Amino acid sequence: GFDTRSGDFVLEVKSENIFVPTPSPSFSASPTSSLAPTPLSGNDECLYATTVAIGSEVNGTTSDATPESLPLSCGVGLAPGRWYRVIGDGDPLTASTCSFADYDTRISVFEGSCSSLECVDYNDDFCGILSSASWFSVVGREYFILVHGWSLEFGDYTLSVSSGFPPGTSSPTISPFPTTFSPTSSSPTTTPQNSN
Repeated sequence: GFDTRSGDFVLEVKSENIFVPTPSPSFSASPTSSLAPTPLSGNDECLYATTVAIGSEVNGTTSDATPESLPLSCGVGLAPGRWYRVIGDGDPLTASTCSFADYDTRISVFEGSCSSLECVDYNDDFCGILSSASWFSVVGREYFILVHGWSLEFGDYTLSVSSGFPPGTSSPTISPFPTTFSPTSSSPTTTPQNSN
C-alpha cells in the first residue's frame, strides 16, 4: 500500500552500470574551410573534369560513371559519361575516340561554366561507331569534353585531344557561320544564321 503521511522525504536510488556521457568537444569551422561535395569517381561530373593537354591521350571508362542528363541539343542522351577539360590555344582542336573504344561512343564539347554549359560541337559515329568532334578554339578559353555513349552504351575508351582536324577532312576557312565537318565530304558545310 501507500503511506499517507506528509512531510519531507529523501528518496535514495541505487544503480550500477550507469552510463554518464562525457561532453563532446565543440567543433567550429574556420571561415576558409570548404564543405564541397566529394566527387563520385574522379571526372564523373563537369565540376571535377580531368585536365588534358593538347597532343595527349588518356584512357578511361564509363562503366562506373553516372548517366548524364544534359540537353539533346549537344548530342547528349542518358548514357554515362566522363568529363575532361582543355584550354584553347587558338588553333582548331579535335577530341576523338577513334583510336580505341569497346562501345558506341559520343563526344560532346562545351564552353562556359559547368553551371551554364554552351554546346560547341558534338559527334556520334565519325569513325565507324566511334566519335571525333572538332572546333575552332580561342586562346585561353576553357572547353569541357564529355565522352559518353549512344543510347545507354558504356565501356572503355582512349580519348585523344589534338590540334587540327581529323584525317579525311580539310582545314576550313574561318567562317562567320557554324561549321559542320563530315568524314564523307572533303569540305565543310556552313549554315547561315537567321539575322532576324
